[in-house]
Amino acid sequence: MYDGDGDDADDADDGVIPHLKCDVEMEFEGPDDATMNKWAADVLRRLANRIEKDEFSGQDGHHP
Repeated sequence: MYDGDGDDADDADDGVIPHLKCDVEMEFEGPDDATMNKWAADVLRRLANRIEKDEFSGQDGHHP
């Protein structure tokens, strides 16, 4: 996995322990709890898919 340091070596090869921190804050206003729960679950599924596809590798900061 690309570790963001500009070379093609894994973090493990550099002696660095890879880590992931993911703070998620969501706020919804909607017609009822069931609808907002579905919206939140949909957002989390999309985020999980992007994480699994390694779309954030080598990036720092906030993402929409």
